[in-house]
Amino acid sequence: MLPDSSIYKGQFKGCLFNGRGTLTWRDGANYNGEFKDGLMHGKGILKSPNGWSYEGEFLEGMQTGRATITYPAGDVYVGDVENGYYEGMGVFKATYGLTYSGEFKAGLYEGTGVLRDLDGYEYSGSFKLGVYSGYGVLKQGERMSYTGGFQNGLYDGIGVLKESSGHEYSGSFKQGVYSGRGVLKYADGTVHSGNFVDGALEGVGESRETNGNVYKGEFSNGYFEGQGTMEYANGDVVSGIYEKGLLNGEAVANFANGRKYKGSYKDGYFHGYGVFTYETGDEYHGSFEKGKFHGQGKITNTETGEVIEGEWRFGEYQKPKDQMCEPIISG
Repeated sequence: MLPDSSIYKGQFKGCLFNGRGTLTWRDGANYNGEFKDGLMHGKGILKSPNGWSYEGEFLEGMQTGRATITYPAGDVYVGDVENGYYEGMGVFKATYGLTYSGEFKAGLYEGTGVLRDLDGYEYSGSFKLGVYSGYGVLKQGERMSYTGGFQNGLYDGIGVLKESSGHEYSGSFKQGVYSGRGVLKYADGTVHSGNFVDGALEGVGESRETNGNVYKGEFSNGYFEGQGTMEYANGDVVSGIYEKGLLNGEAVANFANGRKYKGSYKDGYFHGYGVFTYETGDEYHGSFEKGKFHGQGKITNTETGEVIEGEWRFGEYQKPKDQMCEPIISG
């Protein structure tokens, strides 16, 4: 028995443990293996009373070399160890299904590796200080996949994110959200492209809808906001000021049937003062409400020069009592 109450059985050289031997400590911990100059050195098995065990190589008393480490809960590490830490190549398997295979540094995932769990979650790529950092591929079964840059465990840099819903984003990320130049494809086929801030289009961009409509112009928080042009699939083209996705303010519309409108909009409708030109060249100058002639206005027949001036109510000319003729054109 030694002064600290530990017990050694085995080979000596002089007064020091050398060769094969077994050392048992007072708390029940036990080492069985090779010694050199009184220290664990070479191959051996170190066990703790709580069920932890280290089987592998030792260097001058330290756990260093190839080893298998088993934890009380059943987790297992197999790989390189340096001074008691995972260091180099190794495989860690947790009882709840998580598995990591790859490089370690100071006990943490560091370098290239593959992390998996039983739910189909898999990351393959670069790690730093135990988290995704650098280039990698992340998959969650059939639910989603991401390929690209990571930083501190979050999408960061250029990448492609695909979701089972049909959403797909390709472009720049920052701290896990769309940020910078990118293209976002929605499940319904709509495509937004341009500059993203905090996950939404901001500034100049483009939206292509499944019905063939195309918007080019300014966005804010994902909405058409500011100056923009909508090119409709039927050939209509409207350029003007948008607010939260709808025309609000001055705009110019050129319709596929040859008609034109120049004036004020509200919530997507002609509203306020404007000029509406028919394909014949006849024009209405005046007030609108919810897309209809409403209020004071006048219609000019460009062929005859005849003018009808007065008040309209939601597209209907309000004929004065003393006026017997009908208006040339109704709204």
